[in-house]
Amino acid sequence: MINCNDLTFDLHYSHVRAHQDDSILYALLSRPAQLNCIVDIKAKRVIWGLDGDELPPQEVFPLEAVSVFVGQEKMTSDTSDSLRFWAHQRLARATFFKLDVMSGQSFQEVAWRPVYDALHDVPRLFQLWACKQVMDVAGTNLTQSYYTDDHDPHCPSCSQEVESCDHVLRCNEAGRVDALLRSIGWLDDWLKNVGTEPTLRKAIVKYARGRDSTTMEDITWGWGLGFREMGRSQDAIGWRRFMEGMFTKEMMPIQADFVELGECTLSLDKWAQGLVVKLLEVTHGQWLYRNVHVHDAVTGAAATARKEEIQQFIEDQIELGEEGLDASDYYLLEVNLEDLETTSGEEQHYWLLQIQAARRDFQLRRNRNQNGNQRGPRERRA
Repeated sequence: MINCNDLTFDLHYSHVRAHQDDSILYALLSRPAQLNCIVDIKAKRVIWGLDGDELPPQEVFPLEAVSVFVGQEKMTSDTSDSLRFWAHQRLARATFFKLDVMSGQSFQEVAWRPVYDALHDVPRLFQLWACKQVMDVAGTNLTQSYYTDDHDPHCPSCSQEVESCDHVLRCNEAGRVDALLRSIGWLDDWLKNVGTEPTLRKAIVKYARGRDSTTMEDITWGWGLGFREMGRSQDAIGWRRFMEGMFTKEMMPIQADFVELGECTLSLDKWAQGLVVKLLEVTHGQWLYRNVHVHDAVTGAAATARKEEIQQFIEDQIELGEEGLDASDYYLLEVNLEDLETTSGEEQHYWLLQIQAARRDFQLRRNRNQNGNQRGPRERRA
């Protein structure tokens, strides 16, 4: 506006708030707001359509008096968020390479801005879980075996493979696979409901359901140049990282065209953030299934092991029979072992404590009686 003062005609300035389509349907916006959205998406189309390996340098506008750049990004508003994003991205790239999480080439293929924005909108504990899953430090049996003596590192579901964060996603146990496919079905419902480009939606769901048995390039073979680039890029990232929310930036221009046509209920940025969260939710669902299997009070692995121990103790007590019990306690020998299959075993545990206490009480009373009988003759002789 500084350089507009010398124009020969009168000007009236009116501010139009940006990105109103993030929270309001496009059809309900005022015409200036709609035009603002159209210009915004057209500008983004140009950006997303550029070659990711040979981006042209950003330049100042004609007559622009001052410009500020952070990394490759030109600052046009509040700089704090952009500074944090570029700093975190640089730190993440170095850390991922050092810890062998992802190569530098694969890192460059990821649409990191949606990942960054999505993780800043989810609850703190979900952020922590996502970090542990990606960095392979979540509480799997393998991780626990490093600091707990004699802890079994194998998967509690299949009992065949060592349970790592990678295995949590790849376990072939029927229940795990069924839970994964159900979660991917919910992802597909979300993609359809918000308005995802149909061919892109098909590729995303088929790739997820393939469980790393097929490549994205094979899925998108013959679908056009944009999809071929998407397939190559996503395969460089890999299936596991895809399921952890790291999808290729080549998906963005494909969905951008669909957003511009008004077929998507979300802005491009919100759609991308939603995809990150939905993919992470699919992976989190595998952890929920795993934790129920391990920790459930009735059917969990830990509960099953505990109930097997209780059952052995019960059988030992029944085998002893009435021996060591007072006649008034014989009723305790009536116990239904089959109840252990459908309960937590708490009542059976209390029964064990009760019958053990009854046998102990009977033994103590018998010892007292024997000691009393032995003292009686000695006192009479004295």
